[in-house]
Amino acid sequence: KFPAVKVVGVVVVCYLAGILFGNLPFWKINPKISQTCVEMSVPLAIPLLLFGADFKGWLRYAKPAVLSFCLACLSVSIATIFSCWLFQGKVEKGWELGGLFVGVFIGGTPNMAAIKQAIGVSEERYLLANATDMLLGGMYLTMLMTFIKPILKPFLKPFEEYASELKPVESTVPMGLRAMAESVGMAVLVFGVSAGLSFLITGGINMALLM
Repeated sequence: KFPAVKVVGVVVVCYLAGILFGNLPFWKINPKISQTCVEMSVPLAIPLLLFGADFKGWLRYAKPAVLSFCLACLSVSIATIFSCWLFQGKVEKGWELGGLFVGVFIGGTPNMAAIKQAIGVSEERYLLANATDMLLGGMYLTMLMTFIKPILKPFLKPFEEYASELKPVESTVPMGLRAMAESVGMAVLVFGVSAGLSFLITGGINMALLM
């Protein structure tokens, strides 16, 4: 709804809002309550992201998409293994950073947040890793959108063969408060079922299993 938010990015806006509210002189935040909200928001956010996914569209282009995704997973895994070997003994708990970066490069920030909770990475370490990704990732995307594209054009085939099949799609996601409440309610239900399965299998909340 707001072009300025699209330019800056939702993640950056959330960080700025958190920094602002966290440093207000007249409002002291309870760290325990804040941490609980963070831990609850991730398993609620994942279903909300998936609710808007176009699975039929994915199936239509499944073969090239699956191949592309598998190659992305392979390249990220090779780069992570090499980096962990290169910096072993030099970076404390390098395996944690490896897990976080595998998550963000394959599935984006929500996936990184899910892995952070699953393997128990500290909040400070997660924020540093996320900030590093935003800084370097932003530089990389800027290069892709400017001078790298003409260099790679002779080697990478354009997305032409499916262009005739693509039709402009109007967003069918309603933006009203009722629709938002229904979506959040469904996400809470998904979270509750996941938590219940975790209790049945492990006798408690297992974050890796829950995610």
